[in-house]
Amino acid sequence: MARLSKDIIKKSGGRAYEWYASDAHAFTVVGGPSTLPSETKDFSGAAWTDAWIVDPWADIACPAREYTQKLKEVMAKWHLEKLEVAEGRKRFSPLEKNWMEKLINQPKAPYSNGYAGV
Repeated sequence: MARLSKDIIKKSGGRAYEWYASDAHAFTVVGGPSTLPSETKDFSGAAWTDAWIVDPWADIACPAREYTQKLKEVMAKWHLEKLEVAEGRKRFSPLEKNWMEKLINQPKAPYSNGYAGV
């Protein structure tokens, strides 16, 4: 889903990049640095001021600096709705400790494809 949203944005003339949260999840960054940036936990730095994140899986489109909080809110909502996350045959609560650690607390990092100079 992250790749598809990136491709649609790029075909529309925007700058979009695939990012990942540990081995748990991928999402799309729109705007932000055009050269390969360092990983970030929460997109709070100045380089992210005008960046947005599109995360079709979590139904999120928001300024990058709001993404981590919005993702926490979605996981809490899904938990209350008794939805589960599936990894292969394994299913668990969206608030499961290891999942939340990887999704929220660990730094997010870019895939290098698509960045200038890479």
